[in-house]
Amino acid sequence: MTFNSHNRRGLQNKTVTVISNDPSNGTSKLLIAAFVEVEFGFKTTSVRLGRVPEGQSVEKEVELLIKDMKKTKLTKLTTSTPFLAAKEIKSDSNGVTIKLTLSPGLPPGAFLENVIAHSNNDSFPEAKLTVSGSILGDVSVAPEALMLYVAEPGKTNPNTSRKVTITNHKPNKPLKKVTARDPDGRLDLVVNTIENGMRFEVTATVKDKFLSADSTMDGTFIVMTDNPKAKELPVKYKIIVQNKK
Repeated sequence: MTFNSHNRRGLQNKTVTVISNDPSNGTSKLLIAAFVEVEFGFKTTSVRLGRVPEGQSVEKEVELLIKDMKKTKLTKLTTSTPFLAAKEIKSDSNGVTIKLTLSPGLPPGAFLENVIAHSNNDSFPEAKLTVSGSILGDVSVAPEALMLYVAEPGKTNPNTSRKVTITNHKPNKPLKKVTARDPDGRLDLVVNTIENGMRFEVTATVKDKFLSADSTMDGTFIVMTDNPKAKELPVKYKIIVQNKK
């Protein structure tokens, strides 16, 4: 039995089911507990800041765990973008509390940034925290990526189509035109209005000629609007076609 402690922190509880041919006790359960100590690392390896309106700031506190505060010191904090700041605000015997501040400046759409905590301990020189979320501009797309997994093409399969919603966040600037195109020509794209000027739905359907053989295809289709700040909104997609043998 092997336990992988990667990306795990603190108390971990697991249940293992053992099945045997014993007629009186064919199934047994083992309860396993372990405590994963962190020499120098964030309490969680990732944090999501959610959907942030363009032009606004957001803050969040995170915990940096340090097993031996006398031996290991936080020396500095660095970030992958100048629009994300990380600052130590307090410490105790368990580690350090860090305040993250996302300032205006990132472009609309999804973002994925990093915070690196550096230490004076050569055995554990740094700890990484992934910070994600999305910036809401005048117009947003949800979801921002699609997966279309098609098994047994030719049969009725709802996975050949997926939908995305286009939302206008500026009531005083109703959208008059929303269209969509796939530069690679793999998808049929149909735009429907949900609420005039404010909400639209794009249905993306894999074209039949791309369903004939097993394949994996990656691409991006573009949603176009008449808002000058949101002329083109990309939506990534992955198509996986698999015929069952």
